This record gives sequence, structure tokens and C-alpha cells, in this order.
Amino acid sequence: MVIIGVLAAVLGPRFFSNSSFDENRFDEGLLNAARYAHDYAVTSGCDVQLTLTSTSYTLSTDTGCLTSPTPPTFSTPLANPFTMDGTALAGTAPSGLTLSGLIGTVVFAPDGTLHSPNWNSAIVNSQTLTATGSSGTTTFTLYGLTGYVD
Repeated sequence: MVIIGVLAAVLGPRFFSNSSFDENRFDEGLLNAARYAHDYAVTSGCDVQLTLTSTSYTLSTDTGCLTSPTPPTFSTPLANPFTMDGTALAGTAPSGLTLSGLIGTVVFAPDGTLHSPNWNSAIVNSQTLTATGSSGTTTFTLYGLTGYVD
């Protein structure tokens, strides 16, 4: 009886905790959002800005990208294609998960390349973003010259 009590106290929280699932869902959402930003930029011909903080990500674009003068103003949130309800494509990390490395803004250009926040300034090297939480660490790599996200 004592052994069962000890096992329940130690292992119970692991079976009933959603933190690892929430962290995995956020990581996958971020990966999909970054890949979508690249694909949207290439197919639409509009720059897409990925903004990262230590606990969130958002995507935005320029509404008049094909008609307005350059540089773009990233004032329009990019709609989430996965929900089809017009909400912005963004995510907030679950409690205990933080992002580090590539914090700030990067731009996916229509030619597929990754740019710094200073418009039309290509990033040559790959950029690394790390998500660290209670269930472990996930590393994302954004390749500058191709915009590929891994």
C-alpha cells in the first residue's frame, strides 16, 4: 500500500500534467507559422515580418504591398490560415516556456530570403531560435539565403 502511495505521488503529476503537450503544441505552432511566413512571402510577393519575444510570436504584412512604395510598413496582422476565421497568426508560450536567440524581428522577402528588420538587408548566415521549457529544449534554424525553416 505504501509503495502504491509513493508511486502515485511521484508519477501522478506526470500523467495529469499538460505542460509538455502545451509546450509541444506551441513549438509546432511556431515552426508552422515561420514556414507559412516564408511561403506566403514567396507566393504573394509581399514581405512578411515575424516578430519574436521571449514568450510569443506574431506575423504581419503590408496591406498595400503590391501598390504602395517601399519600404513596407508591417501594420496588418497576417490572418491565420489554419483557423479560417480571420484571426491573426500569433502564439503565446505556455507558462514556463521561453524563447531565446533570434528575438526581435526578421522579414521573409518575396524572393524567399530572410532579412533583418532594416528592410532589404539580407541575412546571409543561419539564425537560431531556442524554445526552452520543462519538457526540454527545441531548436529552430532559419536559413538566411533560402528562408528555409528547420
